[in-house]
Amino acid sequence: MLAEHLGPIQLAELASQKATLSARTRPGEWPRLRTIVAGHDGSTEDRLDVDVTLSRGTDGLAVVSVQVDGVLSLTCQRCLGGIRIPIDVDVVLAAVPTQERADGLEDPFDSVLLDEDGGLALRNVVEDEVLAGLPIAPLHDNATCAAAPAGSNQAVTTAIETTRPFAALGELLGRGQGR
Repeated sequence: MLAEHLGPIQLAELASQKATLSARTRPGEWPRLRTIVAGHDGSTEDRLDVDVTLSRGTDGLAVVSVQVDGVLSLTCQRCLGGIRIPIDVDVVLAAVPTQERADGLEDPFDSVLLDEDGGLALRNVVEDEVLAGLPIAPLHDNATCAAAPAGSNQAVTTAIETTRPFAALGELLGRGQGR
């Protein structure tokens, strides 16, 4: 299991050692992922392989490299069936004490804010990155989705009938006769 929180001393020590923390987890072990995984009962093949490498950047900040590989079962928003989504997160974050320090970072660095005490909520950081990589509305492709039209390679469209409730009003006022 990955550490929930790294205190400032522990974070500094691990970063100076260029330590890697690894864990193989299930989505049910993550509070926010647990709520979106389809029918997670602990028996699925859903998994997350997490590697977090802590190091020191040239500016003295702790650098957090997060790599997550795995598979999650989500709900297709078209047919409401299960859909397997591959997870591939690879991000490098600079751990900064304040938002002002984060704004001063050069591109392409992303950042993560440290706690008030200078520690890092490690599991929250990893979970945030996994959630950010998920599709907003997961969908099967049309060939495998139960709700997609048969033989269709295009997105499902819904015909919308346009009604004009005030169209007859123009005729009543005499405007419909070319005046």
